[in-house]
This record gives sequence, C-alpha cells and structure tokens, in this order.
Amino acid sequence: MKARRTCDPRHKAGKGVYEPEFAIASACNGLHVARRGKSPRRRGFAEMPRGHSCVQLDPCCPLCQTAGMTLRSSAFLGIALAAVVMTTGCSEEVDELTHGFIKIDPRPLNEDPTVFAGTASVMMTMEYEDCLRDFYAAQPDWADDGILGAPVFGPREDGGEGWLDRLCDEPDSLQAECEVESIEQHLDARALHIRMRVQGQLEAQYLKFGPIPLTELAGCTPVMRLSNNPVMGFDGSGNRIWDFQTFVGGQRGTPGQGGALRVRVKRL
Repeated sequence: MKARRTCDPRHKAGKGVYEPEFAIASACNGLHVARRGKSPRRRGFAEMPRGHSCVQLDPCCPLCQTAGMTLRSSAFLGIALAAVVMTTGCSEEVDELTHGFIKIDPRPLNEDPTVFAGTASVMMTMEYEDCLRDFYAAQPDWADDGILGAPVFGPREDGGEGWLDRLCDEPDSLQAECEVESIEQHLDARALHIRMRVQGQLEAQYLKFGPIPLTELAGCTPVMRLSNNPVMGFDGSGNRIWDFQTFVGGQRGTPGQGGALRVRVKRL
C-alpha cells in the first residue's frame, strides 16, 4: 500500500525544519511541524558557518533557499533528509508504511438487532504492551506530537502516512463506513483512543484501529491489548447508547494479523 503526498501551499521557499538532533540557521525561518490543535514545535536553532547553502530537496518544497547557511554537522545530513521528507508536503510515493492497524469487530449481545440503532459515533481504546511502551519511551519523536509521529497520526495533507484519513478511506466490504474524528495518544496512561463517525450498517462490520508501529520500526513484536472498556457507541447528541459487555476470544492483537478482535456490546 502506498501513501501519496501532494504539495501543501503552507510549505514555501525559504522554510527550514525544527528538529531536536540538528539545526538549520534562523535565516531559514523554519517549517512548523504542526499537530492537530497544538502549537508548532520550535527547536534547536543555531548559527551556521558562512559561505554554505541550505539543502534543497525538491522544487515543490525547497527546504531553504537562503544562501550562507547549512546543517550544523554533516553527520546528521541523512537524519535531516529523512525527517524533512516525512514532514513536508512534497509529491512523493511512500513504498513502505511504518505503521499498521488492528481490526475491532463489535457484535451485539444475544444478537440483538436493535443495539446499534441510532449510532452516530464509536469510541475505541487499546493499551500498549511492553514492546511499544519501551519503543515510545526510547523514541519520543515517533509519538503523536513528535516530529516523525505527527505526520503519521495526522491527515494525509501533512505529508506523511496520514492515518487520520487512512483508517477509513480505503474500506473493504466488511469494514464499516466511517470517518475519523480524533486519534489521541496518552503515553502516560499507555493508551490510544480513537473516535469515529459511522454511517450505514455497523453489525458484522469491523473498524480499523491504529496507527501502530510495525515490527520493523518497533524492533520487537508490537502487541496492543483491548482496554477494560474498549468500545462504546454514541448517538448524534453525544449520548452513550451502547457499551462493552464481554470479550470474545483474546484481548491482544498485532498490526497485520488476519482476524479481528471481537467484543460483545449491549444497549444501555
């Protein structure tokens, strides 16, 4: 699966990147790595030797066109290029995704067909097991507000994998029609919360839960566990109308596994 990047008008000539491990001089102004509803991150500015040039990656989104500035150390050049490609809006195909999803399949208790009536949105919660807890502790830049993680958790227009859109924009016949309202990561509680608007049939349909780092990125088996109250449904006024009742099978899953994690829910 490929993620297409398109030019974003916010990414203009004369913009640089804020990054914790390297710096681009203040003359480059800085590309704001935005997170949904949060202020841009501003990090690591330093003066550069005169007579050098900033790196330009693509005519669509030049990193910097201001002469007389360069990266602080050539040792960080590879890191810089990788980070900039992920945080700019240049047109480019990503051949390999670094994150995946788990399927969650809510089923009505006692097969009651009225349980899902009037459902407008669904909230799902899963918890990180040891592998991913350690990963985010060691690699905070991959968190939802990190320079590498923000374009993963955000919309496609941010130039990354765009899971805010990706979770719902490529459904198959067994996936509920949906639109993601929010993805909230709470590392202090070791939890990931996702809220989706749903349309049409929900019974016998699964929902995607993510983004979750793949094994290649995490360096271990990335296991998530359904929380003690993993799924709940709301009507159009925001009132909770159905809730989790019991697990069907296991609570744990990894991105890319074939089957869905199934739970039973009841009407309130």
